[in-house]
Amino acid sequence: MSHKLDMAQKYGFAGVEVFYEDLLDMASCDEPSAAAQLSAARSLRRMCEARGLGVACLQPFMHYGGETDRRAHRRRVEEFRVFVAVARELGTDLVVLPSSFLPAAQVTEDLGVIVEDLREVADIAAAQTPAVKVAYEALAWGTRVDTWEGSWEVVRRVGRDNFGICFDSFNLAGRVYADPASATGRTGDDAEEAVAASVRGILEEVDPAKVFAVQVADAERLGE
Repeated sequence: MSHKLDMAQKYGFAGVEVFYEDLLDMASCDEPSAAAQLSAARSLRRMCEARGLGVACLQPFMHYGGETDRRAHRRRVEEFRVFVAVARELGTDLVVLPSSFLPAAQVTEDLGVIVEDLREVADIAAAQTPAVKVAYEALAWGTRVDTWEGSWEVVRRVGRDNFGICFDSFNLAGRVYADPASATGRTGDDAEEAVAASVRGILEEVDPAKVFAVQVADAERLGE
């Protein structure tokens, strides 16, 4: 982790995203206790501050929302409480929650249930002092939500001030532009126009105040 932070400092970054997996690595175990996670977060924050770096967000809180196993859902809610506490120890007020990509049998098709689950964690985050924001991100391979349009519908239905959207260029293009199974690597001859149309849709439909995070990432098609 030190090397990553050193490079962020070297190349003039003002802050970094913290991936939960990095935190687990610092805690030196796969399933650390809440106390171990909080201790690792405090150590990581000191490392960032020593380099003049802020923490933009903590991510990702994986595979939450619409679990058909409701006992598993309750466990995840309790894990989210720790996740939010870790974010606060890091000095950030933003966590990113991507759409679940658990197998279809493990995620309900009822969007209403997914929305209610997300309201639950939004309210937990809002109850913090100061309040923590939740940015919902559609993964291109999400089980029930895999487009920005789907994630925006969820955000609107959740209807919480601290619950907004995360746009990721990789996931947007992964739905409307890239197709690794095709000969060209693209969804079709109009793939570039599809991206342009998608971006126009974002500008026309999404309330800028609900855009909590924008991630810009690319990908290179692998060889045969």
